[in-house]
Amino acid sequence: LSAPVPLVPTAPATPAVAATTTATPTTTGFAWSVSDKSKTTVSVREQLASLNFPSDAVLVATGATGGFGLGDDGTFASGSKITFDVTSLKSDSSQRDDFVKQSVLATRQFPTASFAPAKAPGLNLPLPASGPFTFTLAATLTTHACDKTVTSALTATRPGGARTAPAT
Repeated sequence: LSAPVPLVPTAPATPAVAATTTATPTTTGFAWSVSDKSKTTVSVREQLASLNFPSDAVLVATGATGGFGLGDDGTFASGSKITFDVTSLKSDSSQRDDFVKQSVLATRQFPTASFAPAKAPGLNLPLPASGPFTFTLAATLTTHACDKTVTSALTATRPGGARTAPAT
C-alpha cells in the first residue's frame, strides 16, 4: 500500500507557518486535514490466465476526507482518521476495476477504506521547520469491514506550511 497524502495544517506549529494557513495555532500539538489532492495508490501482484508471468496492477483511489491530530507527546488524538472513497479506484483496466470493486471489496456495501494512525515511533518532536524527516507510522487500516494493523516507513517533507508523506 502506498499512500502519498498531501496534508494541509489546520493548526500550524509556528507563527511562520501560520502565515501560510487560515487556521489558528494551538498550544498543544498539531492538527492536519487531508487536501483534495490526496490519493492512495494500491499495488497488487496478479497472475493473469493469459500470461505466463505475474504483473503488478496499480489502482488509485481519490476522494479523501478527514485528518489527524498529533499531541506534543507524539500520541494521536482520538478520531484521527483518513477515509478514502474506494468506489473511485481506477487502474489501466476497467474490467479489473469492476472485478476489484464488486468481487473483492464489495464497494456497494463498503464504499470506503480508512487509515487511523496509532503510533509514530521514531518521530522526533518538535517537527523540523522545513525539509525531510523519517519515522515509522503504525495505524489501523479498515477495508471491507476488516481492521488490520499496518506499519509504514515514512519520509515526510515539510516545505513551508504543507506536508507530504509518501508511505510504503
